[in-house]
Amino acid sequence: MIQLGFDGVIYSFYPKTLHKSPEIQPILQYSDRFAPFVRHYIEQDYGNRDFVIRLAFKGHKRCIDWWVEINNGNVW
Repeated sequence: MIQLGFDGVIYSFYPKTLHKSPEIQPILQYSDRFAPFVRHYIEQDYGNRDFVIRLAFKGHKRCIDWWVEINNGNVW
């Protein structure tokens, strides 16, 4: 990845049952560079509260306009 000009990498898998229990967390594989971000993401339970993930699970397939989603109250 470094040879391609990237300084880190992260892979994520979000099971459909994610929102049914806070104990179910996304599966994240990441380089050391992302460790602080991933730790914070898991500690704050963002995987279960991520509005992009919620929209995807609802079948949303268009580009997401973050400002529209914020104004519609979908980001919390």
